[in-house]
Amino acid sequence: MNRFIFILLLAVFSAQCLTAQIPDFYREDLTFILDDSSFTVTGYYYFMNNSEEDEKMDMLYPFPGNTDYGRVTDVYSYIYGNPLKNALLYYNDKAAIMNLEVKAGKVTTIRIGYTQELLGNKAEYILTSTKSWGQSLKEVNYTLITPEDLKIDSLSYPPDFSNTKSGKTIYYYHKVNFMPDREFEVYFGR
Repeated sequence: MNRFIFILLLAVFSAQCLTAQIPDFYREDLTFILDDSSFTVTGYYYFMNNSEEDEKMDMLYPFPGNTDYGRVTDVYSYIYGNPLKNALLYYNDKAAIMNLEVKAGKVTTIRIGYTQELLGNKAEYILTSTKSWGQSLKEVNYTLITPEDLKIDSLSYPPDFSNTKSGKTIYYYHKVNFMPDREFEVYFGR
């Protein structure tokens, strides 16, 4: 039943993309929290509507899915405003579908977060879906937080800098005109 609902929502999402003006997705500020058993992502996504009409669309937000990953939990999506508006329509371990509304000539900020169980020694955030928006992100800010004693074997993107404090190692990333050519991946030792 869940699979049928997901396929139905995906079909609706695809049809909307063909007919709707797509807002300008231009920035994201994300925090990744990694420990040896889970990967939590929380962040702000910024959309601008340059048209003269309000735009509404359902947005597919994919999660990594292979044998390295377990369940996805604690999924949320809110559009900032007064009041906050829940934008989450549906999710499973493969993706979430969210309703995005952007007023004409305005910026909408949506906060999205989730936690994914890690079964192996890799954490991943899907970045290459940015290409579906048809342009690079004007600005991104990423922060990766790990326990100080978690051994990081490799990062798919080198950080701009890092520091250690209060038992945590924090990696900082800032990019402009960023079109990802690979996913954000962290390999670590257990």
